[in-house]
Amino acid sequence: MNIKQINWGYLALSLFAAISLWIYVTIRDNPVEEQLFEVPVDYINLADNLAISDKTENIKLRLSATANVLDNLSVSDINVYVDLSTATLGQYTGRLNVDLPNNVQLSSAERTEITVLIDELAQIQRSVNVEYASTNSLAEGYMALAHSISPNEVILSGPEDKLALIDQIFVTVNLNSAQSNYRASLPVNVQDAAGNSLLSWINVQPAQVDVLVPVVAQQPTKTVPVNVTLSGQPASGYVVSRIVADPAVATITGAQNALARVDYVYTSAININGATANITEDVTLLNTEGVTVDRNQNFRVLVVIEPESSKTLHDVVVSLTNTNSAYNYTLGTNTVDVTVRGPASAIDNVNSTDVTAQLNAASFSDGTNQAFLQLSTNSNVDIVSVQPMFIEVEVSPKDN
Repeated sequence: MNIKQINWGYLALSLFAAISLWIYVTIRDNPVEEQLFEVPVDYINLADNLAISDKTENIKLRLSATANVLDNLSVSDINVYVDLSTATLGQYTGRLNVDLPNNVQLSSAERTEITVLIDELAQIQRSVNVEYASTNSLAEGYMALAHSISPNEVILSGPEDKLALIDQIFVTVNLNSAQSNYRASLPVNVQDAAGNSLLSWINVQPAQVDVLVPVVAQQPTKTVPVNVTLSGQPASGYVVSRIVADPAVATITGAQNALARVDYVYTSAININGATANITEDVTLLNTEGVTVDRNQNFRVLVVIEPESSKTLHDVVVSLTNTNSAYNYTLGTNTVDVTVRGPASAIDNVNSTDVTAQLNAASFSDGTNQAFLQLSTNSNVDIVSVQPMFIEVEVSPKDN
């Protein structure tokens, strides 16, 4: 064919008709529609020393696109944000920015600007509690021991007015018929007194904590005293005045015959060698054969170290024991001087009535008897010496 013989007008008309037909069919089968979306608003580029105290959480957008595009469009495909890089304390109004996927158009927005309230950023450190789900239950025949959290404290940052509303900081544990130890990394929840979440206002670091709940088969338990183990001696001139374990008792688990053999549990050793001041230390409990102690419970021991002092108590009264009513007893002296030594605080408060000086008359016979004094005290001191140590006692029958 000769190219000069082509009817270009006819060709153009045919092409236009084809395109028009394609557009008509496309629009008929996949028309352009509008749909309303409610989208969360992001706030970006806020200065590190500032926090948002009041804000708009979501905004409504009317978007247009072909039907097949709208059918596959989700909120996560839409990015709505306000740039706070120039925000300062107080109210700040910023432009609403909307990023949309290709082939999607913004028909209208609920608003084009958003006002937020900016406050100074504050931080606090708080401990995290464990709450058990209302449906929480263990498998039959199992029991849960004390839980542990790592870390047990978190840093909370946000506007001061929102931090002041904090009532609970916790993770939720659901043991869900567990038959073995429960371990999980759980998100930290922050709520006000009404149970409302504050996480949209407050940042938590770390956002998750590790929780361990030991789950063991149920066995008999027993509560026994905690016996503190000390290693070494205080510095010269100092003494241990008092030892306080908190708590003072522990719960142990085991077979009944094993529990019967245990009257107390020992702690790990506390080194007091050369100490001249009080020592406070966290300790662990040591296992006894056949018995399990709860290692997740925290035990703390205070060892009170004081200067050593001494004092002589005068006129400590001497008394007789095991006397015979048929005899008269005459003591060479009715009082003695007793020297005591111990912690300065105890020595300051001890007096002659805190010491008991006794003679046992059970073996006395007629005439002169010489006896050795038996001394004891109800105070936290040691008896160093007594003068005189031996006392003469005259024994004679009573007149009938």
